Amino acid sequence: MLGLGASISPVITNMHNQSARSFDGSDQDVNIDGIISQVADAVRGSQTEFSISLWCKLSASIGASVTLFKCRNSGSTNNQITLLYHASGNEFRFSPKFGGVNDVCNGGSTNASGASYEGDGIWHHIVGTVSADDDTNELWIDGVKKESVTGVGTLNEVTNDVSLCQNGEDGTYFDGDLKDVAIYGRQLTDAEIGIIYNSEGASGDKGLDLASGSHVSNAGLIAHFRFEEKSGTVATNEVGVRTEGSELLTNGDFASDLTGWTGYGTTSATGGIATIGASSNSGIYQGVLTQGVTYTVTLNVTSYDGVGTAQFANSNGNNIYTITETGIQTFIFTHSIASANLILRGVSNALFSVSSVSVKQYTTTDGTYVNAPAITTNIP
Repeated sequence: MLGLGASISPVITNMHNQSARSFDGSDQDVNIDGIISQVADAVRGSQTEFSISLWCKLSASIGASVTLFKCRNSGSTNNQITLLYHASGNEFRFSPKFGGVNDVCNGGSTNASGASYEGDGIWHHIVGTVSADDDTNELWIDGVKKESVTGVGTLNEVTNDVSLCQNGEDGTYFDGDLKDVAIYGRQLTDAEIGIIYNSEGASGDKGLDLASGSHVSNAGLIAHFRFEEKSGTVATNEVGVRTEGSELLTNGDFASDLTGWTGYGTTSATGGIATIGASSNSGIYQGVLTQGVTYTVTLNVTSYDGVGTAQFANSNGNNIYTITETGIQTFIFTHSIASANLILRGVSNALFSVSSVSVKQYTTTDGTYVNAPAITTNIP
């Protein structure tokens, strides 16, 4: 009867996990340096407790072995954990190697239907676990334990490099689609692996809300990259800690005209509004950046004539962000050159105005997309 409400709790599907990232196998990866210390804490000495869970779909032809995940000591090849697709063996492999002893877990060369994984068009759930308590290394594919190798070695070097979708050692890159990468500082149980795999079901969802702990305990969860971002360069870590530093700009609200800024070309400021252009090349800048540091920028664009290009750039002329509309806009970037200048500029006679600009250092355990891998939507 209308108004009495539902008699049972409704089941809601397809509300998330409908996007993935496509990697081309040549130069695209995710920079996850922000979680090196957490991974190093999980992978240490004779006490390693570690798991990685992800969904992936391989490209049609894999010419060389491609790495999905790797953590290692950058000074040698004797202490590392690698999850990869081995091209010559035509199989997924999980390889913990501690103290020079490589314990390889093999996944077999065919999927559940007896076909090759390469180009099969099927999303596969891959899990690798290492447990000193159980003294085992294990590889699971699509809810099936493919191999369990007894004997966890002793790590005798510190983990100082972690990579996703690229090897980090020989420069090879993953070729295919990827989503829902979850990294734990503990061993996932058999039951938990089954829950994650079976969450795919008929709905098309390729993962659960792992960060909340409502489906699988989030104890030890270091990172969960769902790859749901629709734009930008930041791969959001659902369990990441995000903090912003203090304001770095002087007179970012232009209350004192262009005090604190250096201008060139045609620029002016009055009444809290800075106007840039329209000459062939105009801009204002401040030297507030440090190479290798990540920043969050927020600006309020009050007008833009749509002519030419309005953008933030660095001193090498490299565009950081292109302004295409008015309103408040926020973006995150990592400064890549030695020069400290952040430039707000108009190119090719662009004319625009802003009422405020803010630049703050951004500290996070998020990842960063390298060379902008494409978005794949509507996962089958």
